[in-house]
Amino acid sequence: MRERLLKAVEHHVPLQALSEVEAAEKIQALQLDVLVDLTGMTAGARLGILARKPAPRTVSYIGFMGTMAMDAVDFILVDQHAVTPQMTAHFSEKALLHPGCYQINEAVRDASAPPTRASQGLPENAFVYCAFSNSYKITPEIFSLWMQVLSEVPDSVLWLLADNESNAEQLRQQAARYGIRGDRLVFAPRVSPQDYLARYACADLMLDSYPYGAGLTASDCLWMGLPILTCPGNVLASRMATSLLHALEMEAEFVCGTWEEYKDRAIQFGKKPMLVHAAREQLLTKGRASALFNPALWVAQWENVLTQLTSAL
Repeated sequence: MRERLLKAVEHHVPLQALSEVEAAEKIQALQLDVLVDLTGMTAGARLGILARKPAPRTVSYIGFMGTMAMDAVDFILVDQHAVTPQMTAHFSEKALLHPGCYQINEAVRDASAPPTRASQGLPENAFVYCAFSNSYKITPEIFSLWMQVLSEVPDSVLWLLADNESNAEQLRQQAARYGIRGDRLVFAPRVSPQDYLARYACADLMLDSYPYGAGLTASDCLWMGLPILTCPGNVLASRMATSLLHALEMEAEFVCGTWEEYKDRAIQFGKKPMLVHAAREQLLTKGRASALFNPALWVAQWENVLTQLTSAL
């Protein structure tokens, strides 16, 4: 990906060896119209560069799913479903709306051949819920809902990412408090990106987490034909799957208004698997051909946004 990027741009100006002051001066000397920050307040961020306002317009994009609360950052690139008008008062940045989905996606993903359920330690005929987001996204409240779903859908299992054995054991112990056998939680070890994508063929429905929901993981599962059930909140990090589902025109089935509805729909899908299997077929055909997975269209729309942004300079 890095090699592709470097071949595609006219100028590549490395900054890693420079101090924040030197980097800001270097950017300022380039006389950029717009500076886009892809890191936000995450590990390795160099916020001192942004704080020196080295370009007349600064945009935060995708690296940090929330407001940076910095006067030096003017805009955040989102869409109307990721950030609602009611939410904008809580951002120091002005919402810069992409007309499609805020998240740019590849047109193709490299996946291995689908594995068998048996090879993944999954029961052959059970309904398989999955949640492949990082384990720190699993709160007691969302886990409680998942356990209530399992209790209502006999023999169903929840397929989770195995971060470490301690984590798996703790979750099994918590499941037991809800009367759920430990073997109904199946843990998947980390594998190559290709094998990870192929796994989605073995699941029936992905369950979103809260308040930090799935972003790229949601995009991955949808590309691989697996629907995701979500309940958006009032923060950007909880609305990523909602944005993706709206782009696919699947919000009516898979975006819930309340957590009670989320639980009821998860149970309904588990008892009537044909409902999600029909959605799978839609995703693999209409979904893959949609604007969500058309990066050339996304870029053209982004260029229009940039043109409007810079016309006032």
